[in-house]
Amino acid sequence: MAQRGYFRWLKDKEPGEVPHSGPVFRLSKTPDNRLAVPCLGEHNEHVFREILGIAEEEINQALVQGGITTEYDLPKMGKSA
Repeated sequence: MAQRGYFRWLKDKEPGEVPHSGPVFRLSKTPDNRLAVPCLGEHNEHVFREILGIAEEEINQALVQGGITTEYDLPKMGKSA
């Protein structure tokens, strides 16, 4: 797969350059989209303020309470032991 150019090395903000899977097929007149995935919470500000219209105070409260995060160490979900 590597020899056929399937993997794309894209620069992510956190880990740097990492391999991503590419398209499973190529179309001659369709451009290849080479964008990395966004970081956790990267678009929070835009979504909460611009799209949802949430007030700054409410966003700050959600950050303090843990309802909004950009941290990778999220709590484990599922059955507790």
